[in-house]
Amino acid sequence: GSIELFSGLNIKRAGEILDFVHIEEFKKGDTVVTKGEVGTCFYAIMSGVAEVRVSRSRSNTYTAENISTYLNDKDRIKPVLVRYRSRSTEDCATSCEDDITPFTVKTYFAGDYFGEQSLISDSNIRTADILAVTDLRVAVFYRSEFLWLLDGTNILQKMSHMARMRAEGTWNTIQDNAMLRQLSGPQKTQLETYLVKLDFEDGDLIWDEGSPAEYAILIDKGKVTFKTAPGSEFNSKNSSISILLPVTAMNGTSEADPDIFERGSFIGDIDALLADRKNAVALRAIGKVSVLCLYKKDLRNFFSNNPGVLLSMLHTRYIL
Repeated sequence: GSIELFSGLNIKRAGEILDFVHIEEFKKGDTVVTKGEVGTCFYAIMSGVAEVRVSRSRSNTYTAENISTYLNDKDRIKPVLVRYRSRSTEDCATSCEDDITPFTVKTYFAGDYFGEQSLISDSNIRTADILAVTDLRVAVFYRSEFLWLLDGTNILQKMSHMARMRAEGTWNTIQDNAMLRQLSGPQKTQLETYLVKLDFEDGDLIWDEGSPAEYAILIDKGKVTFKTAPGSEFNSKNSSISILLPVTAMNGTSEADPDIFERGSFIGDIDALLADRKNAVALRAIGKVSVLCLYKKDLRNFFSNNPGVLLSMLHTRYIL
């Protein structure tokens, strides 16, 4: 019941899925998914923690862009040694020490799922290693059974959308926001399922003053600013618009104009979105801009499931 992906299923269909689910358990350090293998199933975590790892060998290097902001996450769990079931722990320890340096790029908790690409794509080669950070209990869904069970539902569309968003790096964009990065793993996963990528050219209006408030945005690339009508003034410090600042603004590494917003900024008139009111001010793109859009309906659904997040956003300009 804690897996948002299945939240729309009726009791009968949910019961049918439970009849086909396979439960597997992994010990701390076990490899759950191995990069390069053919994926035939996806996993939903029932209890425990798993991490996505990429490895740097002596013949392979990674640039700074390849290393996720998870490495700097204060809540990150201490790394554990990868343990492959087909090899002894001693052999793996020697190999890991000599040949590879593992980097964590994502952490999954109870309620999260991974490996969905094997169900929605013909290109089902695993692209990363995933291992158990703690003892792990997962529900396993195999492709042939799962596709038959989900016929007539929208779950495959939701999984396909999630796969695209993950490929776009939305998790890292969420991590770049000072407040959103504090959400739990399942909350971030749920947020990812709602986000839609939109692109704008220089001078485009992301929304106009007086237009119905339809969505909030999380900036992925580029810059935006507020646009006021001639002769009018707008001071974002006195506005009810919620602006969640990026990490760079909070740690003092950004010297940008305080009313120009960059990657990691979350902007939206939350009060207007919830009350079906109009936008108080226009928002304009500076140069080419890509944003992750959270539409009003999905925002309300997210707040309904996470009322504490709603309370932290209401009537507030900066949420730290």
